[in-house]
Amino acid sequence: MVVVSSNSAKSESSLSVSPVKLSDADDDIQQVDFVDIDSKKERKRRSTFQSSKSRIQAALAEGSKYNNKISSNNKRRKQSTGSSIAKRKNGSSEREGHNIDGDDDDDDDEISFVSRREFSFITQSSRVIDKSDSLQFVGSSKMKRRVLKFSTIRSPEPVSPEFEPVEELSEIESVWTKLHPLCFAIVIEHSSQESTSLYNKYQNNNVSQIPKMTTSTKSKVLIVGMGGVGTIAAYGLEFGGKAEVTAVVRSDYDHLTEKGFDIESVDYGSVKAFKPSHVEKSIEEAVKNHGPFEFAIFTMKNIPDVQPVEPLIDQCYRKGTAIVLLQNGLGIEKPVLKEFNEAIVISGVSMISSTLYHGVVSHVGTDSVAFGVCDNGKLPLAEQTSVCKKFIDIYSTGKNTVKFDENVKYTRWRKLIYNATINSTCALTDADLGRLELFGGIDSIVRPAMKEIMAIAKADGVDLPESIMEDMIRSDDGEWYAPSMLVDIRKGNYCEYKVIVGNALDVAKEKGVEAPVLTVLYNLLHVVQMRTMEQKGKFTLPAKRPFPKDNFKIEYK
Repeated sequence: MVVVSSNSAKSESSLSVSPVKLSDADDDIQQVDFVDIDSKKERKRRSTFQSSKSRIQAALAEGSKYNNKISSNNKRRKQSTGSSIAKRKNGSSEREGHNIDGDDDDDDDEISFVSRREFSFITQSSRVIDKSDSLQFVGSSKMKRRVLKFSTIRSPEPVSPEFEPVEELSEIESVWTKLHPLCFAIVIEHSSQESTSLYNKYQNNNVSQIPKMTTSTKSKVLIVGMGGVGTIAAYGLEFGGKAEVTAVVRSDYDHLTEKGFDIESVDYGSVKAFKPSHVEKSIEEAVKNHGPFEFAIFTMKNIPDVQPVEPLIDQCYRKGTAIVLLQNGLGIEKPVLKEFNEAIVISGVSMISSTLYHGVVSHVGTDSVAFGVCDNGKLPLAEQTSVCKKFIDIYSTGKNTVKFDENVKYTRWRKLIYNATINSTCALTDADLGRLELFGGIDSIVRPAMKEIMAIAKADGVDLPESIMEDMIRSDDGEWYAPSMLVDIRKGNYCEYKVIVGNALDVAKEKGVEAPVLTVLYNLLHVVQMRTMEQKGKFTLPAKRPFPKDNFKIEYK
């Protein structure tokens, strides 16, 4: 922990630091991030900091190494008491033989690292330190050439609202809480009674006193749909510690609230009785009790012929809420952007192999997901991208595979190679992928359908490699895996045939591409969907079969 202070008896441009005493409680620090600074070039390249789970883990590993030498480091720190380690740059870039812009290779020096950065902290006169200021930090020798990472650094990329520069002294403690998950900690000592009291509160440098990541420091995330995909998403977000998840669940509400969901996961192992932070039956209750939300994730089935997603979004959308469509289908963002034309819409394409049966999630394929921006044409693309990358940071756990999607259109066509063919055929034949292959369905139905998808995609400007067909067929080798559409049919639920097969056929018609196999699959799935609607009471048929001359039309309830 580094404690920066300003003394009213000193000049306005002078800052001092209190020596640091690290205790055994340092092991409790869970969110520490360092950035390697090995050269001037590297310092410049790192001027825009991005959160990285791998760097956090590396920093924690590094921390365990130097923890063994804490006592010797404490002696060094005591010797350095009273030395000035942070001061304004007054025409010189050097301090005690160290060049701020150059490499620092003197292992014998007490100063572990020196860095020039634009920190937004209050000094004695309540002004904000500008880019001409140079802050220099003291640390242990094991922290040589490591620079603490702060989200308050001004950079070309937008900074999230909760890390805006601090303008009021009353915000100091909240800033401490916000910064702590990202670095060791900084406390500003000011001549005012309020800030002095704050300093005294933590002056013993006991890490156990440092505020942990609280609800206020986490992103509020709404998840609508807790099936196989939604449950793993919710668990991952909670596991990462950067999100407070509110889940909207209807049919499984009682089971989730009373018993939780058991998870057997290839990524997270065996998890018993998982429950998100909050569970509600409706979006309205979720917003009322836990909103507004920074991110609203929709993972439920995308079934526009039964429940369009736009009315659901309308119930939770507020200015500043990013919409995440972690759903199957092609072109699913179009009706959303039409309805919410200034919203930041994030596409999520997941290759996960996860299903929910009777309160147990079977997760057999690593959560590999690509998130990308569906450009709304209203806001700067850089702003939309920044929000998307923040969500990626929140979603990433180190156990899943998450990446930024540079080409959303390509990614969605790529997944359609699987969903429009394997998913559809398994659902119609009531056979899992392994049995479908053994029974001959792969060669007779799936491969021809895949070639049609590739032809339609190419006409739409997306050139998919032929090797992708075999990749998809082999994706669940070793498992008798039932794709999501088959699971839906077996459970008597609706299936996503319109956004998966129907939207692809719409593009085929527009581009003049023949797709006879896909057309048959679509028409068969339509019949299955109508049967499910009848079973669920969406309409009632007469006791006797109508004659064609009766011109009977189905009336939906």
